[in-house]
Amino acid sequence: MLRVTEDDRVRAVVRNDLDESTGIHFHGQNLPNAMDGVPFLTQPPIMPGETFVYEFVADPAGSHMYHSHHNATDQVGRGILGAFIVDPRDAGQRYQVCA
Repeated sequence: MLRVTEDDRVRAVVRNDLDESTGIHFHGQNLPNAMDGVPFLTQPPIMPGETFVYEFVADPAGSHMYHSHHNATDQVGRGILGAFIVDPRDAGQRYQVCA
């Protein structure tokens, strides 16, 4: 799980130690297009042995996820995914239960 606060600058360094290319998508976030994690469409794939640095401002707050966006059926099934929690900047809005 990755946990940040709304409006934090996120810097995620992804090193690809797989035998195939990959890319990471931070689902639900307002990202620069070049950081959207869709290989061959919004960014070049992260090739085996290469590193890619994702940098963006966490927005909006909420419970999100990150996941592989390349050969995702296989890579997500092997564990390239996780929770990406963006806590609201206003502490008074945290942990509210919706009716």
